[in-house]
Amino acid sequence: MEDTSQSVREPLYRVDSKLKVTGAARYSAEYHLPGLVYAVLVTSTIAKGTIKSIDSKAADNAPGVLAVISHVNAVRPPGYAADNEHPTEPPTGGQPLRAFFDVF
Repeated sequence: MEDTSQSVREPLYRVDSKLKVTGAARYSAEYHLPGLVYAVLVTSTIAKGTIKSIDSKAADNAPGVLAVISHVNAVRPPGYAADNEHPTEPPTGGQPLRAFFDVF
């Protein structure tokens, strides 16, 4: 059987090699796009608990804030599974990411 994997001894040519090693390459984060906004994820400071309420008034009114999104106002895509796994894909094991998960 023929080994089709690339050997460590064979050089690999990359179009951007020289630009990257000299620091001249531009990465996606270096491009300015009009209307680009950033998101900041704020996680809980409590490992296990129940959210009874969220007061986001100060964050909503902070300069430059476009929206504060939580499980209360998040719009879930059509077909959103409660366990946040794709219905046609096999489970990957471990715990699923439950963004904006609620039990109601």
